[in-house]
Amino acid sequence: MILQKNLSLEPSPPTINLELLRTLGALQDLGSLERVAHHVGRTVSAVSSQLKRLESQCGQSLFRKIGRRLTLTEDGEAVLGYGRRMLALNDDLLQRLGSGTHPLAVRLGVPQDVADRALVRALARFGRAYPKVDLRVTVGRKAEIAELVGRGELDLAVAFEPMPGGAGELVGEVPLRWLGSLEVRWDGTTPLPLALFEPPCMFRRAALDALDRARLPWRPVFSSPSLSGLWAAVSAGLAYTVRSELGAPSGIFPLPDDAMPPLPSLGLWVYGGSGAEPVEALRKALVETLRPAVDALSSPPRRRRRGV
Repeated sequence: MILQKNLSLEPSPPTINLELLRTLGALQDLGSLERVAHHVGRTVSAVSSQLKRLESQCGQSLFRKIGRRLTLTEDGEAVLGYGRRMLALNDDLLQRLGSGTHPLAVRLGVPQDVADRALVRALARFGRAYPKVDLRVTVGRKAEIAELVGRGELDLAVAFEPMPGGAGELVGEVPLRWLGSLEVRWDGTTPLPLALFEPPCMFRRAALDALDRARLPWRPVFSSPSLSGLWAAVSAGLAYTVRSELGAPSGIFPLPDDAMPPLPSLGLWVYGGSGAEPVEALRKALVETLRPAVDALSSPPRRRRRGV
């Protein structure tokens, strides 16, 4: 005879879908349903449906509407905080198991001005936190970075000025400067000697537009696709150039604002993130490192000891 024992089991609690938590995190980072939809390649209605499913699974209202913007309720903030930790554990487990679904490599594209100095601190911070993640950095001009982003070959990108179709975060406005070294000799009676990138280049365009508006003659002395070559020409006293001060080496100084035609500022943007946890961590490190560096550039340029 088989004896059967009736067991009184508690019903299992509902399980929250991790992909819905990723969508919640993306909404918090990107700020609108439209940007989230573009980022994940879904329609706005599909993203909205995901968020409603998340509310249903949580049994709480996670959002309130202020104007046209969705903001998190107190319960929504709690779900976001727990959700990020759940996703981090999920991604860490997949990495530990060697699952091919976890991106063991994070692909970053940056302009040369950012790569030389400001980027180092962000990469060092990321490397300490994720020593097992393969970080692949591509340094190039805006057109090259934009092309890689368009082909889906980068997880993150830093760019001057917005990229078409991208949902990015504005780090700040970077003022452009006329830069030279103490070795340059120019008294204003001859055309201004210039060292510039080969076209197309937004810095070159800004410099020549400013000179044309001021009706100030100029002459090309050095042209290169390499920023290190450009700095070498300026350091040697061959010419002036127009760049931001983000990557300017020692010995190269900004000219006083009243000595040269005015120049515009360019927005510095970070694109990508809101995906796997290491990608989001690097995005955060980039923003938090670049923002104070950009803010520090808003002060008036230092005056050179002699020359222009």
